Amino acid sequence: GYDVELDTKQQLPQKDQNGSGSCGGQMMSYYNQILSGGKEQSAKFIYGPVAQPGGGSYAGDLCARAKAVGIAAESLCPSYVNGIPPSEVFMEAQDITQLAIIEASTTKISAYSFIINFNIDTLAQAIRDNKGIGGALMGQNNGTWLSAFPQPPVSPEWGHFIYFGRVKMINGKKYLGFKNSWGSAVGEAGWQWIGEDYINSGF
Repeated sequence: GYDVELDTKQQLPQKDQNGSGSCGGQMMSYYNQILSGGKEQSAKFIYGPVAQPGGGSYAGDLCARAKAVGIAAESLCPSYVNGIPPSEVFMEAQDITQLAIIEASTTKISAYSFIINFNIDTLAQAIRDNKGIGGALMGQNNGTWLSAFPQPPVSPEWGHFIYFGRVKMINGKKYLGFKNSWGSAVGEAGWQWIGEDYINSGF
């Protein structure tokens, strides 16, 4: 087993992307918070400039921005409107301040890599060895996505970026835990689990 919050003695905040397609930015902000020692990071800063028309982003663009520019603190580039979860228009607004850009430059990552051929064991090892990983999956509105154990889709309806930070055996089966960006009411205070069946489904 592994738990990034126990390992780093940090607690990840609850994030809610609301109707925006900023899950990639949320994922990166979780991960960079862990790597930067606990300061909450801005999903808007990393997501807005690389967002695709209509919302959403690509992993390569997010990682390249983290390497070239870094990620600013949430306090310098808020991802919420007076504490209210954001809209896509707000997340894409080109209003990032020069102060945020300067602060972000201190958090640039030196490199990143992608895991192409994997199973649940190689993913679990990567989570343990890198204090988590970012990942993407396909899902379906099948009635399980508010629970702690979402089920793999039969016919995928959407794609979603998530930050994996836990590894655990549950009732004799292997699971990976991820911190979602859909608010605290999802799963176990925002944490959810996908099992080997999900990984092996191809989704």
